[in-house]
Amino acid sequence: MDLDYEIALNVLVYASLAVGLVQWRKQRVLLPSDAVQAFQLLETNLKRAFPDITEGFTWREAVSRARNAKPDLEWDKIEQDVNVYEAYRYGGAAAPPVPGNEFTTLLRALRRVR
Repeated sequence: MDLDYEIALNVLVYASLAVGLVQWRKQRVLLPSDAVQAFQLLETNLKRAFPDITEGFTWREAVSRARNAKPDLEWDKIEQDVNVYEAYRYGGAAAPPVPGNEFTTLLRALRRVR
């Protein structure tokens, strides 16, 4: 009978480990290596979080929508990252650095919006 309890305990431990691993993989956000990749991740997460967002949305629309869903972020920093990226993408400015930590926090937050 002791062996049955050990087997059941092992199954329980490994099952909880598997569930935790699956949840971790679903929630993790890969850190972007440059601004272009960061905004590609933002676009993907926005489309996942807001499936009804119109195709060809602007970054201002997207930030406004995300702000309504997650108002507790430092939106001034996020908007600054968006402005710098737009100046690069549409205005011919120099390539921007990787957006800051608040941007990564936004990416994580959007993965939890449903």
